[in-house]
Amino acid sequence: MKYNISKRRVIVITKNGIDELGKDKHRELNEITMLNIYPNNIEFRFNQNEILQINQNELLQPSWNIFLENIEEIQSILEKN
Repeated sequence: MKYNISKRRVIVITKNGIDELGKDKHRELNEITMLNIYPNNIEFRFNQNEILQINQNELLQPSWNIFLENIEEIQSILEKN
């Protein structure tokens, strides 16, 4: 699913991985070392130094609740692997 974080930042999160459009960054789901879900933000860690953080107040589209549902689905996939 495509997430508009700001007018210039678009992230696509699927079962295949995470793409940050415009930056040509792609990460496979198996590269995620930690996924933290907080009340107002989500944090993906890929290694000790790389963090992808998405804040509730930055998310333009879709709604935060839909976003959380999709992230929880990704989290369950990660737990199975």
